[in-house]
Amino acid sequence: MKARDFQPSLYEGHKILPSDIMGVFGTGNVYYVISSAETFYSQFLNQYDVVYEDGSKSVVTCTNMSAANVAIQEALDRCVAGRNDYVVILPSATDYDIVATLTMNKRSVHLIAPAGFGYDIGANASTKVEMKTAATAHITMTAADSCEVAGFYFKDFFDGTNAGGGIIAMGAGSTGLMIHHNHFVLKPVNATNVTPLKGTSTGGGYGRIYRNWFEVQASGAYTTPAFIESGPGAVAIVVEKNHCVASQGQIFTYGIAVGGQFGTVMDNIIIAQQGNVSYASDAATIGVGVQLLSGGSMCAIGNRFAGCDANLAGGTATKSYVDNLDSRTTVGTDVWNLEA
Repeated sequence: MKARDFQPSLYEGHKILPSDIMGVFGTGNVYYVISSAETFYSQFLNQYDVVYEDGSKSVVTCTNMSAANVAIQEALDRCVAGRNDYVVILPSATDYDIVATLTMNKRSVHLIAPAGFGYDIGANASTKVEMKTAATAHITMTAADSCEVAGFYFKDFFDGTNAGGGIIAMGAGSTGLMIHHNHFVLKPVNATNVTPLKGTSTGGGYGRIYRNWFEVQASGAYTTPAFIESGPGAVAIVVEKNHCVASQGQIFTYGIAVGGQFGTVMDNIIIAQQGNVSYASDAATIGVGVQLLSGGSMCAIGNRFAGCDANLAGGTATKSYVDNLDSRTTVGTDVWNLEA
């Protein structure tokens, strides 16, 4: 372990860097983002604020939580492509409000909020990131090969009139991604809104989008293309164990729409909540639960649907679908293998 190489000796009180310990397993530098208003801020600096061999400091202090994108982006910019660096966002009772898109454009960089972990699906609200600029994505990934985003409670832009620009945009060359255990809060209020987790071109290919929770927190009959959408070139993408819930009268064209040869959509829960006599206006619409955009080269396995107008589309009937389940079409009866 590199710690034994430290001079002067550790017993004199000198620090072991997290990356010195984790580096045994190939981890690069670890950068922390923390609000200066936290009660434990000084203690945290004393324990973790160090200078790495490349001259970069491990802690980035966020002095303005109303424009927290400045500190988070600074931490991302300190990362070196391919070094397997981590940016760790510390929990806070105050939202990390961002006013501009965070850019991830370096290979093997991890943006995580470990305090959000613990749920089987989604994340708790210990690390909330809210966009404050209309029509702007939280994170844009460009050529961000083998990157990770996990543990966040994302809140899309909302002012009662304008909606956001999606939450994570997976651009061309962003392959091998790991996007998992996040909570996505959607507030669509425009006639046409943006898919919260959207890929273009090859974005998302060879990657895993799993165990994320999507919910709606704005009412109205407004249309959003999907909860998760990939580009036509997202080869071998796997979308699994996500929980997608439409409610409050909102309209989704698809639950999950995935393209790219050899892709798999499996074990997702896709729900269009239906209103009752007292709350009929709450009934939401999902046109198609899972849409396979690349035909018979893709498959949908073990997905569960409730309230969707249609459950599966695309692919090849009797070949692309296995063990998908919907109990809406026949009350009290489970209907398997819905290829029609």
